[in-house]
Amino acid sequence: MPFIISSIFHIGINIFYYSVESYPAGVKLFYVLEEYLAFIYAALLGVLSFRKLKNAIHINNKVNTKWLYNLLRVGLILCIVWVVIYSLAISFSMSGMKLYYPIWLGISILFYWISYRGLYQFRLAKDRKAVSLLLHEFVKNKSEEYHLGTDNYTQKNPIFSKLKKIIEEDHIYREQDLSLYSLSKKLKTNTSTLSRIVNEVSEKSFTDFINVYRIEEAKKILNDDAFFKYKISAIALEVGFNNYDTFCNAFKKYTGTTPGKYRESHMKRVKD
Repeated sequence: MPFIISSIFHIGINIFYYSVESYPAGVKLFYVLEEYLAFIYAALLGVLSFRKLKNAIHINNKVNTKWLYNLLRVGLILCIVWVVIYSLAISFSMSGMKLYYPIWLGISILFYWISYRGLYQFRLAKDRKAVSLLLHEFVKNKSEEYHLGTDNYTQKNPIFSKLKKIIEEDHIYREQDLSLYSLSKKLKTNTSTLSRIVNEVSEKSFTDFINVYRIEEAKKILNDDAFFKYKISAIALEVGFNNYDTFCNAFKKYTGTTPGKYRESHMKRVKD
């Protein structure tokens, strides 16, 4: 709306006045007010984005907002620089001082993008909370678990047996910061030993071994009607992946299709 209103005024001014020299005092005042209103509008978007991000953190503290906070701080500093430079140009009649134009453009783009990302993260946080609650009920009501075909080796290797137990009973594969180091501490062994055992028994790397559990759970979720209205990106984060792209790549590697197409195929089967 601000862009549309501003554009209408600019078109009208250019229709009735052919040069800058012919502008009356009212038009010149309009341009000055427009600059300050643009600053206020951009600053307001920044403040609202801060509030949205705080709400997102309260809803789900797993949401990473540190990088957005840093960008917002930079944007607000640029806003102050913009106003100072423009005010100096107006006060001292420095009409040739056009440095504030690229700053103005950069700040506008920055804040619109940050606002979009802030709102996206806010919606994602709500979806993640809902998915997390549903996932708790989902697992509680499902008797089957995600067992890999390694039972012949489990009894022979107590470390691997403990590993499978904490993965399948505690669902620690959902932890985004899960690592070989953290698991080796839980199992009271070292990373090289645990890595070797996982490679020998599962014939997979540690990352692939954990991702199989994550993908299997994601498949079950994507096939469940209760999760249809939630973003796939929220599901990806809740089953343990750090970002949507990594999830998509892993999902396609194990299933041969993307999560979106996998969900669509299930929806078609339900309709048929």
